[in-house]
Amino acid sequence: MISCICAIGVISHTRGDDAARPDLCHAAAGRGYAGHANDFVLTNDTLNGQANDVFYSRLIKLSNNANSYLLPITYLPADTYDTDLFNTNVMILAVPASSIGLSDANPRFNYRVETYAGGLPIDASTTHTYSAATAGLDFGNGLSHGPLWVDLPGATIPIGFNGAAYAANGSIGILLVHHHNASTDRTQVISVLTP
Repeated sequence: MISCICAIGVISHTRGDDAARPDLCHAAAGRGYAGHANDFVLTNDTLNGQANDVFYSRLIKLSNNANSYLLPITYLPADTYDTDLFNTNVMILAVPASSIGLSDANPRFNYRVETYAGGLPIDASTTHTYSAATAGLDFGNGLSHGPLWVDLPGATIPIGFNGAAYAANGSIGILLVHHHNASTDRTQVISVLTP
């Protein structure tokens, strides 16, 4: 069974200041083909949009503007595991796959990622297609069965590889996020050599 879909938003500091830090990062997902309307927007927000420091992924169903706050930013609540939510340039937006209509029988979706600062767009990806049922790279389950592992010297992350699914999904590698590193060293792009 498909457990969750994660979108990772990353903004790099290029000028040594916080000018490029996003105040909004979202992933738009749709069931149709590229060019069709989106069904959902997944964005960062405070819990229930209130003025607090409890950060959650907010899922907006565009057909009726219904809002759901299903999982905390970076998957685990800050009181469970410290993922350095403040003054950072990385975050993980997660949502249970079933909440966007995905299932074993219906696992494919389109998505794109956009970032904004001060209400103005910073960057946007092209539209990609992915099948959650046939992941090219499978990292198993980390902390609390989520996409997080303890980042310590010598620690390992289990990886399963399916070459056909990796190619079919258009995957291009691994984006490893080190939440507590310096802002210029929080992401690590890992190339995957395929046969």
